[in-house]
Amino acid sequence: EFLAQPNVVCIGGSWMVPGNWVGDGDWTKIRETSAKAAAIVRQARGG
Repeated sequence: EFLAQPNVVCIGGSWMVPGNWVGDGDWTKIRETSAKAAAIVRQARGG
């Protein structure tokens, strides 16, 4: 519901990427997980 609101431009949070992934430089895992989160946003917004 929150993501479907027209006045919500973006969201952020540590929930997407654990700190150890950043520390380890696991950019592939970060990229894949971020892409999944972006897909959830697109779906919530009807796209």
